[in-house]
Amino acid sequence: MDVVVLSCIALLLVVLIILITFYSKGSARKNEAHDAAGPEASGQRAFAHVTARGVRQRRHQVANVEDHYKDEIANDESASLKKLGAKKRAKLEAKAERKTQREIEEQERKLKKEQQLLIDQQRDKELEHEAEIKRLEMLRQQKIEQEEEVKYQNLKKAFSVENEGYEEKVDIDSESFQNQIVEYLKYHKVVILEELGQRFGLETMSVIKKVQDMQANGTLSGVIDDRGKFIYVSEKELESVAAFVKQRGRISIFELAECSNELISLGPGAAHEPIEV
Repeated sequence: MDVVVLSCIALLLVVLIILITFYSKGSARKNEAHDAAGPEASGQRAFAHVTARGVRQRRHQVANVEDHYKDEIANDESASLKKLGAKKRAKLEAKAERKTQREIEEQERKLKKEQQLLIDQQRDKELEHEAEIKRLEMLRQQKIEQEEEVKYQNLKKAFSVENEGYEEKVDIDSESFQNQIVEYLKYHKVVILEELGQRFGLETMSVIKKVQDMQANGTLSGVIDDRGKFIYVSEKELESVAAFVKQRGRISIFELAECSNELISLGPGAAHEPIEV
């Protein structure tokens, strides 16, 4: 048993020695071949090494230059962009300001237009109101004139006398006839009764009697003097004379006549134009 183990160990040692010897010879041959190449191979390797290093340096320098150039370009572009941005911003701000100004001006024009429209509408309303007042006043005047004209024509027609002297028969007791006499006397104030009869187609005595009857029933107020004249005295004038007499107490006929000239108007009135019959 021990012999077998020892034999194996011995065999392993032999194999190991053979391997070491073979490896040593291979290394020696490589060194000899390297030495045989000589200085030329070494120089080539050194040149290659230097060349590679120079290439790497130039590449690094080129990379640095490119980076610097890129930085300058980037800086220039940034400055240009900033410059362009400032110009564009200023342009946009100016444009916005002009737009705002236009909107303000447009709003002011719109406001002025609305104010002018209100002023025009108010003026139109005032003009329409004035025109309406004038129209109503004109209608009122026309109505008054028409009524006076109708009244005048009716009065003239009712008591007209033909040129040949034909006396139209009238109803002297009618209210219309009495009103016409009263209006005539009111206007003229002082009328000769004979002329009054001629104007209304009546005899003098008939007209005197009619006037006296109208005085008696209160339709007519006034006095007839001794010369055949009728003097119309209104109710207001009678009240003025009565107040004067009451104030003075006792008064003579002369004083009464004198005050009557002041208190009673004897001039023709203007109620309507005298009526020609």
